[in-house]
Amino acid sequence: MKLITNFFLAYYSVQQEEYLEYYSEKNEKSNKDKYWAEVLKPSQIKDIDFVEIEEKLQIQLPDSFKTFYKSHYSFKEPNFLGDFIFEIPGSYSKIFDLTDSKARLDDDYNTEALSIVGNPEGGNLKYLKEYLFEKELTRCHKLTELGLIPFGIVHNEWHVCLDINQNKENPPIVLYSISFGGEAKARSDKNWFSDFYSFLDCLTDYLKTGSYVGFNKIDPDNNYEIIYDFWNRKNST
Repeated sequence: MKLITNFFLAYYSVQQEEYLEYYSEKNEKSNKDKYWAEVLKPSQIKDIDFVEIEEKLQIQLPDSFKTFYKSHYSFKEPNFLGDFIFEIPGSYSKIFDLTDSKARLDDDYNTEALSIVGNPEGGNLKYLKEYLFEKELTRCHKLTELGLIPFGIVHNEWHVCLDINQNKENPPIVLYSISFGGEAKARSDKNWFSDFYSFLDCLTDYLKTGSYVGFNKIDPDNNYEIIYDFWNRKNST
């Protein structure tokens, strides 16, 4: 799907210099001429590869979400985020800085801002399975029992989730607070983005422009700035 490929193109355009420099310093082979062939390698993931996950969740994963992993492999990157987020798309240090007009103390945002679980070649959705079923941060809150499917994290505080209660095909994106796990106020009051494809499209636009201005045009129903209210709610307790 072109929308998803555009996301990968935008992401790896931002990361290209950093990746090539990293592998050069490690004396690992990294051919600049072959860079795009490597990072845009078509995925061989099929619908059948999601069956194990769907059987454990006792739901059918949204087609839009599965298409993301069926489009391209994640290029195996240096593990900037330790053992929590595993592969690319992973480090979004250049995305969602969240400082602009609502500046925060540096310590508030001293980790990579937004991370999504990826699937490198040969991974067979391993990291998505680990995130859903083995990582304590998701397992202890039983998010899937609430109809939420976590697939990423923002500032090590909020799970980025698909809400299949609202739409099973192309669900909206909601946030779920780690600090408030198990409490009613843990879930964002509004949808963060109106659907999965709009979420990716907004990320793509930000990667290209470095601005949030296009969000309202791409996804008129987005509520991106609720993350600020969510942050204040967390810090007021």
